[in-house]
Amino acid sequence: MQDYAEPVADQSAHSVEAPADVAVAMGIKSTGHLSYQEARQSPCLSCTTSPCCTYLLLLDFALESLLDVDYAAYLLNFEGIVLGLGPDAKVDVYLNQPCGYLDVPTGLCTVHRTPTQPSICSHYNDHSCGYRRRMTVDVDPVRPLMDRQRMAWYARQLTFDETRRVIAVPAWGDVQEAFLSMHLERHPAPTPPPDPVTEEWRALTLSKKSANAKPPGTHRIADPVVSDPCQGCGAWCCKTLLFSRDRPSEVSQLDFFRYCVGFPGVEVGVADDGWALIVRTTCRHLEDNRCSVFGLDERPLKCSYYDALKCKYRVHLGTPRPEEIVRVSAGQFAVLAEAVAFDETGRIVELPSVKMLRELLEDAERARADALA
Repeated sequence: MQDYAEPVADQSAHSVEAPADVAVAMGIKSTGHLSYQEARQSPCLSCTTSPCCTYLLLLDFALESLLDVDYAAYLLNFEGIVLGLGPDAKVDVYLNQPCGYLDVPTGLCTVHRTPTQPSICSHYNDHSCGYRRRMTVDVDPVRPLMDRQRMAWYARQLTFDETRRVIAVPAWGDVQEAFLSMHLERHPAPTPPPDPVTEEWRALTLSKKSANAKPPGTHRIADPVVSDPCQGCGAWCCKTLLFSRDRPSEVSQLDFFRYCVGFPGVEVGVADDGWALIVRTTCRHLEDNRCSVFGLDERPLKCSYYDALKCKYRVHLGTPRPEEIVRVSAGQFAVLAEAVAFDETGRIVELPSVKMLRELLEDAERARADALA
């Protein structure tokens, strides 16, 4: 699996030391012509939108087949998701949501120069920042953003062979011209509400009976919970996006995960065979926990072909103690980080197992509750 940590590390959240209007106080010109000494001043001082703290790069992939194109369209159905498109038909997937440590009115990082600030942020070179150039304009000439309208136009211009591979893409000049005629919709993902499954996990953890909980009952094939798992389901597949990643192998990659969970809708899913970014955001077509475009052409192929009998969303996200995965939020990340062992060069030599991590998190939750009692 491709490791996307490095591209993201080049475009992490920025660390700011003063509001944007400080640039005026420091005498930095607004004409676009700077002296050498003025050019050395942090570009963050004149940045008013903090795009590096409001766009989290989750993934990049190439549009090489019909299913790739369908996946891109599928992602854009979720709140706060936007795509960046390159001339090579590669797309970046961003979550548009303010970092939990960003003070939005001032654009300041509330954990700047504290141990809580990820290294990826504190060492970010704002002089090479691409966020301000790409994310604050409607059409960047190098890598413009795509919403659902632009993606639909782009998909209609593609040509496929009989195996559904993309064999021709529109000319880049035509793409830019078309995008300029379409207003870009920007709707940041809201902070997700408290997760009832997490609350159930917390209640079980603090219960004296949790260690000896009664195992669930058995069911037969005729039982809808087995044969029709969507019935009565919490629609976890429509409220969550999952992005698989390799397990971290060095301290900088672990720091990248710490950076990601700073965004309110993001958790880390830790399994023994791999990690994942879990993004809590809702599909626009979800109504009363059912798909409102079921059976219609608008429904993505990814959803139409999804086999509910094999669903892992319900197992991993809909139960408080799944066997195969542990969910780690920003408030729990320090427990995970403390359980990782490194050599003297920062290479990871041991990661906690799912069983070990679950026990550590539950011990920490009990200790926290005792401290508040």
